[in-house]
Amino acid sequence: MVSVPLFAAGDVPDRDADMLSHDYIMDRQDSFSCSMVQMTDEELSETVAAGFSQFTINDGVVRAQFNIAAQTFTEIESLKMGYYDDGLGLPNSLDWDQNWLGVSLGSSTTPLFCDGLFIEARFTNISDPATRTLETLRVGTPSMTGPITADFVSFSGRIASGGVAAVEGHRLNLGTRTITSTDSEFYMQLSTVAVEPGQSPGWWFSWDNATITP
Repeated sequence: MVSVPLFAAGDVPDRDADMLSHDYIMDRQDSFSCSMVQMTDEELSETVAAGFSQFTINDGVVRAQFNIAAQTFTEIESLKMGYYDDGLGLPNSLDWDQNWLGVSLGSSTTPLFCDGLFIEARFTNISDPATRTLETLRVGTPSMTGPITADFVSFSGRIASGGVAAVEGHRLNLGTRTITSTDSEFYMQLSTVAVEPGQSPGWWFSWDNATITP
């Protein structure tokens, strides 16, 4: 039904009286009981819409992708992830995978922008409940643009541009640097294995189109 304020209804011309009294909702109902109504092909052809999420399973990898866009300027005093003995027998074998101090996600003039979100889980023997094992969990975005600045006391990950890695390694001390992404796929990964050449188990951060300065 179309409703109008009482003071306006009295001044409506006669030619609009039918419109005001017509029940447009009941045009599509079989009865006065509420019900779902199927849209016609013609109506659907005039509809513009996009799915909010997509789910896929491929070669043991389960992926959920969400049509979410977000931007931020956030400051964090410290970010620490993955404190354990990595078993490599090095002086820093008992340490953090990620130890970032004075972190800025975005800046006061340039926000960090993420277009899309994905969550990805990699399994072994995914079709066998008895032996199925979760190996890797990734959370990221297919498109990140903007700066991340921190004192990277410990950094595990890969920063690449044009297929060439500027930084790649495990528990590297990079000092105070700025990582600037341009429409870059980004993910943080927690894994029990090295999924790709050059990676290490534990917490790993990856950019495929970013620069690091100075």
